[in-house]
This record gives sequence, C-alpha cells and structure tokens, in this order.
Amino acid sequence: MEDKKKKKGKILPEPKPRSQRQNYTSMFISIALLILGIHGFITRDTIMIFGNQGEASHNYGFATAYAILGIFGIISATQDIKLFKQRLQADSDQEK
Repeated sequence: MEDKKKKKGKILPEPKPRSQRQNYTSMFISIALLILGIHGFITRDTIMIFGNQGEASHNYGFATAYAILGIFGIISATQDIKLFKQRLQADSDQEK
C-alpha cells in the first residue's frame, strides 16, 4: 500500500532558467499590457474579443485586467532579470 503512494510522487527535473532575451520580451509584453490598461481607463475604449464594446463596465473590466496583468508581469520580469544577473555573477565568480 505504501509503495503505491511513493510511486505517485514523481520528482520533476528542475526547470531551465529564462534567457536574457526571454526576460526582456516578457518585460516588453507586460509594458504593452499596462499601456493598454491605462489607455482603456482614459479613453473608455479597450481591445476585447468578447463583451459589449459600448458598455462602460465591460471596458473598465478589460482595462483593469490588462493593467493588473501588466503590473504583475513587470514585477516578475524585473525579478527574473535580477536573478539572471545574479546567476551570471555567480558563474563568473566560480570561473575565477
């Protein structure tokens, strides 16, 4: 019985860290989302796939979602860039 429980817990490999290009691409996309969100709040006109374009609550909802995604994306991309620089520094220290 215990053997079955142990087999379920599969150890996953450690994920590869993001490259510098991936970090900056993520930052660029997040800034674009934040700009879309701010634009939506100012003009009350957002890009949406579904929903009523003329209704203010739909526009504010999409603008809020874009802004929140943009803010979280910028924060996470900034942290990833810091980790990338720390990893480069650690690698250069090990070589010396």
